[in-house]
Amino acid sequence: MLFSVKQSVLKAIVTTLALSSLNPASAAAVSNSGLATNNLVDSTANFQKNARILGGEPAKIEEFPYMGGLVVRFGEKYVFCTGSLISDKFVVTLSACFYYRGYDTEISDISVTLGTDVNSYEADVQSYNVKEYYFHPDFSIETSIGRANIGLIELSQPVPKDVATPARIYSGKVTDDMM
Repeated sequence: MLFSVKQSVLKAIVTTLALSSLNPASAAAVSNSGLATNNLVDSTANFQKNARILGGEPAKIEEFPYMGGLVVRFGEKYVFCTGSLISDKFVVTLSACFYYRGYDTEISDISVTLGTDVNSYEADVQSYNVKEYYFHPDFSIETSIGRANIGLIELSQPVPKDVATPARIYSGKVTDDMM
């Protein structure tokens, strides 16, 4: 459960992201109907870098040491998402990553990769198993764009600081003139 985590982690999460109302997800509680996603690929796909971004340059892990990749399996297909490490055991992402029509998301179908700037599955990367995932209670796949589309992944083991470091979370007061 979300409320069994360390108080310091919970305070940071609640203060910055208002995630205290997240619900634990399970196959029985999550109905995966209707998501059509552009990041769904067949398991036999050939993963190669391509040049769709013009004038850009590859990001270095030193610039974004908290960024990670999520792979969610739906049968023979996979969804790829990103997430941000916010403590040594928690990653914030989108709830929509756990949905695909006709499939229920099992915890064993989710993998989180951290500590690499290589966008390749041949690379020697560190992947982490998921202990639990949570989603906002107001999340609906039909209205997922910009509304309550926030999820939290609890990892099975802590991420060492030499692999990835959590994002620095703003703890000051948020005012209307900041937006």
